[in-house]
Amino acid sequence: MANTDTRSQIYDTIRAWSNTNHSDVAPYQTILAQLLHKGFSERQLRDTIEEYEQMGILVLSSEASTITFNKI
Repeated sequence: MANTDTRSQIYDTIRAWSNTNHSDVAPYQTILAQLLHKGFSERQLRDTIEEYEQMGILVLSSEASTITFNKI
């Protein structure tokens, strides 16, 4: 079953980009463009990143240019 809540959908988009590009670092603007195209807002992306940062899964760079997956 696919994730249906907004934050899970946004996380899945970031993860999919990461998997497709074989990189733990995703360009923020690229992810934002994909999400805006899907009907999400930048606020929703920021809220999702904040939640996943608190869980130790993602980190947004200080200049907000990249989203990095923490090594677990």
